[in-house]
Amino acid sequence: MAVLAHVAHRATLGERQSTIWVGRRCWAYVPALIGADESKRPFVERSMLIDATTVDERAWAIDLALRCPAIAAVIADGTGLKLAITRRLQLAAASGGAACLLLRPPWELSELSAAKTRWRVRAECSENTEPRWTVELLRCKGVRPMRREGARWVVRLDDETGNVSLVAAAGERRDSAEGSPDRRTA
Repeated sequence: MAVLAHVAHRATLGERQSTIWVGRRCWAYVPALIGADESKRPFVERSMLIDATTVDERAWAIDLALRCPAIAAVIADGTGLKLAITRRLQLAAASGGAACLLLRPPWELSELSAAKTRWRVRAECSENTEPRWTVELLRCKGVRPMRREGARWVVRLDDETGNVSLVAAAGERRDSAEGSPDRRTA
């Protein structure tokens, strides 16, 4: 959820400033959303949590939110959404211009989707207390896989800046991956 909250936060830094969270399974931990950021209002004030319990309710709420010009991102529980519904949501996102991030449980990994990309995010062990995740790109429409097992990165959350950044791979100099001004952040 921290990675998704970070993506949604970055999406709301432009003209569009609202994020919609649809379905309790994907709601962010509200205290994590509280706090000042680079914009005028805290991220939590620009977030709306919608308690849609059935597949039809969630599909309707996601579709409506994606078509709204004030919405920057929609993060939703994608459990049970079939290919036809995801295609409808893809068209809604294209017409409204909002980013749509659907969370699916691991047992639906083989379910077809109209999504442009499919990612797997898993918690990663850390030497210290900083949160880390393995982020794996499983599918990207129109792009050949980078290697047989897919593209995989380990990222960390910097508590001071709130940025999610790449963790240096074993054998790399720590300052080249994390300390340099040109380090990659999401």
